[in-house]
Amino acid sequence: MNILIAADVSQSYLNAAEKSGETLEPSLNWFDVEQLASLVPLSGSTINLIYVKEELPSYERVLATQADLPGDIGNAIETQAKPVLNELAKRLDALGAKVQVEIVTGPPAYMIEQAALDEKKELVVVSSGPRADDQFMMGSTSAHVARHAPCSTLVLRKHHTTSVNGIENVLVAIDGSDNCLKSVEAAMLKLNGKIQSKRIHLIHVASVSTMVAAMTPRSFSVQMEENLMMEGEVYLATANKVLSEHGFKNIEIVLKTGLPANEVIKAAGEVNAQLIVIGAQGKGAIKHFLMGEVANKIVTHAPVATLVARGKKE
Repeated sequence: MNILIAADVSQSYLNAAEKSGETLEPSLNWFDVEQLASLVPLSGSTINLIYVKEELPSYERVLATQADLPGDIGNAIETQAKPVLNELAKRLDALGAKVQVEIVTGPPAYMIEQAALDEKKELVVVSSGPRADDQFMMGSTSAHVARHAPCSTLVLRKHHTTSVNGIENVLVAIDGSDNCLKSVEAAMLKLNGKIQSKRIHLIHVASVSTMVAAMTPRSFSVQMEENLMMEGEVYLATANKVLSEHGFKNIEIVLKTGLPANEVIKAAGEVNAQLIVIGAQGKGAIKHFLMGEVANKIVTHAPVATLVARGKKE
């Protein structure tokens, strides 16, 4: 697989930086290599490990006037970044991947997306970030990449927990559109082959628009919801058939009503999912590479690793 990993080296120094008076020692606690290996086949993969230095020209000019600070902050940052990137590359290499390290300068989200496009990557991997809290589970750069990347994006979670046996439950959300099903199908086939033996929970949420519910008689809304539930059963049966043909045999069906993003996140907890798979191009998406509103909410607030599946741009 052709993979781009976006590394935020500042995270490796964050905990140490909060302890005044101590020498900053980098760590890889911010990036869960084991979590990535459990989800993606790293052996034989080509990985570009990229770190983006932000350009801060006016800030650097101010620092250059200070006698006790280095004049070239860019070089200082790069010097600190290299050992962290090299250590991560070493760990990925030990798992059979061919790794190339890059340090570039520019707007982080744009540079990551452009690198993925130029290198024709199949998957971009980002982490949730150290500043993510219980309400917003992603940093701004990771969130932007997940929304706009030209290929599937895997978001690793800092607060992610797995069972002693690793990945056991995968929650796959489908909205009924052909684009969503095709994207999810392609993405699932690129995951670690061990995923096929795990329990797959296929979920669809039938949702009546709040505006429709507010402006129509209750009986009409109830009838519409019943019709949407029947459609949902068809969508789930179709997805079940598609995945079964690819060797996914341990599949459970989950059909719910309510607000789609809320119900998917809630279901992830109910089935103890260690991974959520969603299609980037939902029914409400306009451009191919943009993420739909529901998918956007899920990837922003989900408490576990999330794969935003994208098909090939037509």
